[in-house]
Amino acid sequence: MRVLALWLGLLSTLAWAGGEPLSLDEALALAEQGYPQSQAVRQRWLQARAEQRLSDSSTGLVLGLDGQLRWVRPPPRFDDRIRDDHRVRLYMRKRLYDFGRSQGERQAARAEAEAWQWLWLDARQRHRLAVMEAFFDVLLADLQFDHDNEAMAVAYVRYDQARDRHRLGQLSDIDLLAAETAYQETRSRRFASQGRQQQTRARLALLLNRPDELPDELVRPRLRQNDRPLPELDDLLARARQHNPALQAARQQVAAARARLQAARAQRWPVIEAEGEVAAYSRVFGFSDPWRASIYVDVPFYQGGAVSARRDRERAALARLQAELRQQEHALAQAVREHWLQLERLRVEREQRRVQAEYRELYLDRARTLYDQEVETDLGDAMVTFTEAELLTARTEFELALTWASLEALLGTAREE
Repeated sequence: MRVLALWLGLLSTLAWAGGEPLSLDEALALAEQGYPQSQAVRQRWLQARAEQRLSDSSTGLVLGLDGQLRWVRPPPRFDDRIRDDHRVRLYMRKRLYDFGRSQGERQAARAEAEAWQWLWLDARQRHRLAVMEAFFDVLLADLQFDHDNEAMAVAYVRYDQARDRHRLGQLSDIDLLAAETAYQETRSRRFASQGRQQQTRARLALLLNRPDELPDELVRPRLRQNDRPLPELDDLLARARQHNPALQAARQQVAAARARLQAARAQRWPVIEAEGEVAAYSRVFGFSDPWRASIYVDVPFYQGGAVSARRDRERAALARLQAELRQQEHALAQAVREHWLQLERLRVEREQRRVQAEYRELYLDRARTLYDQEVETDLGDAMVTFTEAELLTARTEFELALTWASLEALLGTAREE
């Protein structure tokens, strides 16, 4: 899946550079290529993995070689010549047992790394949703501009006709000003829509990590997945509780805090370590042992309250994370329920928009027919209402697609294997 995303990203980059229209799939592939916010979370995950390996190595076997080059002059009564006093030593150390201290630290580091991995996935999903929303905003801005441009054209024609009638004395000054006011209002909305076209493109380019390459033309997606059936709410809640990335990260953070508390409690127990060495000396004395093997036992009796302070700190951190986990569980259930209700509403609204669009399309066809027959008609108004229907239909479709994608992110089903 990751290789496929890289290929799609490369192809979409080439297509964009060549001036080809940008599709939603290509935009989502580009979104995987190093957006700073998601990359910052990824680097935090890699840092946590390194800390996990560091914790795993704390009780491993340590092998080392040290040496010493030294020359000494003994007291004159023994020997007044300079003597070599060199030494080389190969040593080995290993912690044998610490009553759960290192085990708790390893478990905490492992859980922390898993938590950041889930948070990285959550950040990527949030970024993909932001790209989808920005992509749809560009399309809606284009449709809004088409509608406002059509409305301005109609208003200008009416204003121009009003000026002709005013010159002939068939229209009062106040009616002329009313027509001009209507035209200026539509003209202002049209230029505001034009500005929004640039704003939405700039936001999309920024989310694609290409702030200097504003996309020109976008391909409107078909969004076939909007037709899927809506599952039962209880099934969605169960899946979210089991697979939501942010919730999984919170659970791992609780597990890490629990392990750190275990390690803090073990600080009051002894530490047992083994050490062995073999050595060679240029001067041999009675204490110049060629090899040694030792067992060290460190029993802490008093540490100035440090052990109890660490234990209280980790206990408080665990209680805080458990409370935050419960809060996230409640917020997740509420979010899933709201998405489910939103989908139900949008599905009904979608049917309304379809009927409305069909009606306005037929109304426009009739107005064109009457216009061709040189019968007085409101063809301009019909065209404006038709573009408005297109805009409202697209807005509902895009909102439905975003709600589905957001729900999938909450369920954890949008993650890559």
